[in-house]
Amino acid sequence: MSQNRRAQIEVLSGAELERLNQLLLERIDENIDTRGMDEGILDVSELDGFFTAIVSGPVIVEPSQWLPVVWGDFEPEWGDDKEVREYHSTDDSPYERHCEYINGSARRF
Repeated sequence: MSQNRRAQIEVLSGAELERLNQLLLERIDENIDTRGMDEGILDVSELDGFFTAIVSGPVIVEPSQWLPVVWGDFEPEWGDDKEVREYHSTDDSPYERHCEYINGSARRF
């Protein structure tokens, strides 16, 4: 990773965290009975732990493997392609930023 890219890596801003948290929470209609259904990951704290576990493991886990765990039975209804790209782009997704942050932190210890 280049020094410039490393300098640009930062955790999500407060606004980005709030937006992601809202996405995780609001994708499940609170008026439906979710008993017996997988609600997936419900907030950014849980998502942070999940991403940390994935990044810390000995093998690369592909998004096709971990995304179903995030969404459970309640994948969001995306508004448009732009919204999908915001959350799934390979260079700046919350997952990719988390990976780079964790990997960079490990090198500092």
